[in-house]
Amino acid sequence: MRSAGVEVETDVRLPHALSVALTGAFIDSRFTGRSHLRHYRVPQVAGYSVGVSGRYDGRLWTASSQLRVTGPQFDDDVNTRRLRRATVVDAFGGRTF
Repeated sequence: MRSAGVEVETDVRLPHALSVALTGAFIDSRFTGRSHLRHYRVPQVAGYSVGVSGRYDGRLWTASSQLRVTGPQFDDDVNTRRLRRATVVDAFGGRTF
């Protein structure tokens, strides 16, 4: 197997207890060697994954949300069963008593 890629992450702290984060990973993962799988993509490894999140962390209240998108990938080693892109949204809120 050979896997090459890049991963980036940044976090920006804003006024009023706010912060925003961006993440991304871009990967090319393939089988190598003399096997019949040579050049096929490794199953369940998406070509990209990106996300953005926001957070408020005040004295009494806390809230956060996140949006993640994972690119298409294959579910099998000979790349016949393709899984579509997935999007996940998370939200959280809390209060200190």
